[in-house]
Amino acid sequence: MLNRAAFFATMFAGAGLTVAVLLGQTGAVAAEPQTSAPIQQVEVLEHATVGWHLVYEGDRAKLAYGIADTDQILVMFSCGAGDRTVQVFGQVTPDTESVRLTSASLMSDVAVEAEVDPLSGAMVAETEMPVRSSALQGFRDSGRLTLAAAGGREVPAHALQAEQADVRAFFDHCDRRSI
Repeated sequence: MLNRAAFFATMFAGAGLTVAVLLGQTGAVAAEPQTSAPIQQVEVLEHATVGWHLVYEGDRAKLAYGIADTDQILVMFSCGAGDRTVQVFGQVTPDTESVRLTSASLMSDVAVEAEVDPLSGAMVAETEMPVRSSALQGFRDSGRLTLAAAGGREVPAHALQAEQADVRAFFDHCDRRSI
């Protein structure tokens, strides 16, 4: 299991962002508070590009959707080599009880429990899914993924053609069989 404090410190420092910011707005944006913390101001880079980014830390692979080289992400998948399960981390609202991942007509619903990240004050959720779940396999094969939490607005997080090799590499890493 990942060290959750280290994960949240590095990946959710920009947790005050709204989905609109991640989807391309630039300039200073006032984020709507999700806890009793004061409204945060987040400066977004002028030419920031939102997309999928793959990194390796030892035998762990992390595939995050957000702004490259920042802590501003919407969702992150993580697994160890051959785990055959994927940890899913992301920002949620306080009343989120489940998250739906959809790829084409393939859907996977997972129960989550929202909690306050002690370092950022943002509401986050962590859950685990089989690497071969319908939506994750659809994402691996097509690069298409839509996220929705608690009956909320669907957020497309499709991989660009140039990102699809990293998406496949991530899932191959998770599903690698031991020799």
